Amino acid sequence: MSVHNKTTILSSLSGGSAAPFLVGTAVGVLGTLLAVTVTTSSPPASEVAETAPKRAKSRQNSAPKESSADRYDGFSPRDASARFSSVLNTPGALDDLDRLNDLIEKAAKFDPAAAMEAASGILDPARQRDVMRRVLRTWIVQDRDSAMAAIDAMENLALRRDLTKFAIGTLAGSNPAGAFALLKATPTLRDDDLWRDSFSNWTKADPAAAMAAWEGLTHPEQRRDALRGIASAMARKDLASAIDWAKELSNKDDRDSAVISVLHSAIEKNLLAAAENMALLKEVDSDRSREVAGRIASKLAETDVSGAAEWAEKLPASQRDSALRSIAGNLMRFDPDAAEEMIGKIQDKDQRRDIFSDLARLHMTGDSKDAVKWIATLPAEDQSSAWRGAAYEWARSRPEDAAAFVLSGELDDTGRRQLIEATAEQWSRLEPESAAKWASQIGGNEGREALNRIIDEWSRKDPQTALNFVGNTAPGDQVEDLTRRVVSRWSREEPLEAANFAQALAPSPVQESMMRDITQQWMESDSMAASEWVGSLDPGPARDSAVSSLISRIEREDPEAAAQWAGTITDPNTRDETYKRLIRRLEKGK
Repeated sequence: MSVHNKTTILSSLSGGSAAPFLVGTAVGVLGTLLAVTVTTSSPPASEVAETAPKRAKSRQNSAPKESSADRYDGFSPRDASARFSSVLNTPGALDDLDRLNDLIEKAAKFDPAAAMEAASGILDPARQRDVMRRVLRTWIVQDRDSAMAAIDAMENLALRRDLTKFAIGTLAGSNPAGAFALLKATPTLRDDDLWRDSFSNWTKADPAAAMAAWEGLTHPEQRRDALRGIASAMARKDLASAIDWAKELSNKDDRDSAVISVLHSAIEKNLLAAAENMALLKEVDSDRSREVAGRIASKLAETDVSGAAEWAEKLPASQRDSALRSIAGNLMRFDPDAAEEMIGKIQDKDQRRDIFSDLARLHMTGDSKDAVKWIATLPAEDQSSAWRGAAYEWARSRPEDAAAFVLSGELDDTGRRQLIEATAEQWSRLEPESAAKWASQIGGNEGREALNRIIDEWSRKDPQTALNFVGNTAPGDQVEDLTRRVVSRWSREEPLEAANFAQALAPSPVQESMMRDITQQWMESDSMAASEWVGSLDPGPARDSAVSSLISRIEREDPEAAAQWAGTITDPNTRDETYKRLIRRLEKGK
């Protein structure tokens, strides 16, 4: 917790005073145990003033020397960064993309460090990231160390990670060996594509060096991803040689991974060769081997369905099912009956479930009653899978029709449950009030769950209208629970409005629950505003609930503030239990 946050949370107590006001024996124990030293990493103003000119002078000395040929549009390298900063701060400048991009290129060429510093002043996060990426595009190639040092100095972890990935990805195209060096130096950056692309490009330029670097790797995931890059590059250059090389690798895991990568690359270049060499993977049962089998089968089926099916039948069971599923997917585009017959040959339950769901969606694009009759003809174990896809499509395209069929009573339990869930999800996005009225007619647990789902979605878009519906139309036994759900969801987007609503309610356990939920949500998004609001509440059960929620959020990182908040709880039992819990936490942490 920052110094500012902590001070604000404490100052929300006792009329704005941050001074301790612990009382009682339990509070005394806490006062003895608590010792929090607040430090700040910010340098003194004098130090900032002293070092800023040095940094500016350093940038001037490191910038390229100006020549007449470098002058452009009335300014030179020497004042490029100043012009760049000036334009960024001009209203509407960020909307003139051509001008902005031109200035970025000039500033990045003359003084990329200054350009990056100027870009840090852009308030819009997406624009800031895009500008920084454009600066890095040339800087990482020209001066890798300086560019990475600038990235590493950033405080925003998400932006730092994004720009690191971008920089390495850019370098992978022109200097894959340099990209590899950065990947090794950044172990916290886990990105399969960067390793694969770096080694793929490296293999194209210097296969011996790439292979030597791969052999020196010890981390299994790094070895795997680098090997995939090497294998795919070799397959694109010479498929036969790549297959021979992969077959000769001594380690079985390396060998299997390389063969799969080679066959992946071969599918577009030489489909028949890829199909013939699937035999090399007859003892490999993995997601990637099944994926290769499916891709090959799908391509074969484009020109010869029966030939693709015959090829698939020769594969090991898991690969066979993946291949048959791909063939069935192709058949669905022009012959649903043949697709159903092909699906019937699939033995794996998961594969059958997914493809039956897709086929049922296709049937439901036609007459809904015909689709329901078709589902009823399927084996019992396949009907649930079919209903999953059919219910989604029916509710997505014709929610009113699906809702009416639910109320007709013509469905079995499996179809009814899935159609209710799908209709509640889809219709609530389009017409939440109509959907809510429909759900109120269903009854039982199914109706209750459907209404909960609809109200949650409605609350996200229009919480006040959702509250009006709950108060005036919802079943009486659900009003309290639904009201609490609306307010909890509302507090995520507009915590102050949700808080004002909850405060205006009559004292009750429901109000107390709302106060807890609002405080919890608000503390996650803006702890300072939340603590100020809690501190402004009048003493009583509602405030005690809010304080308890606030304490549970801060007690781990700031027990001193938690203890002071505990002293404001008016209910003696709640206050004592809170003190005891805080003491146990402190003693446990010793």
